[in-house]
Amino acid sequence: MSIQDELQIILQKRSGIDSEDSYSLTNCWKEETELLAKDISATIDFLDHECTGDQFPWISEIFDDLVEKTQSKALIDCFYRNAKRFPKETAEYHLLAAIKSSEDFLLE
Repeated sequence: MSIQDELQIILQKRSGIDSEDSYSLTNCWKEETELLAKDISATIDFLDHECTGDQFPWISEIFDDLVEKTQSKALIDCFYRNAKRFPKETAEYHLLAAIKSSEDFLLE
């Protein structure tokens, strides 16, 4: 199954979780993080070429976790490229702040 297909299933599940249900949110975020951290090159390719403006804000919920797990500067650069690709969503959901925050999880 492709990243797009697996992510769509996870995000569909995520959209149905109440924001007060921290246990279910945490489990969903772990599942999403595992999927996207599995192969950073494939994830970057997905984000740059297949990710939609609807998906990007949902993925931003795990920017910190992804960067902490992968320690990938290339992934952060990819986040910034996609912020430019989706300016409306980036402004609406304050995604530049989320990307900036994720930089703090790089161990240098």
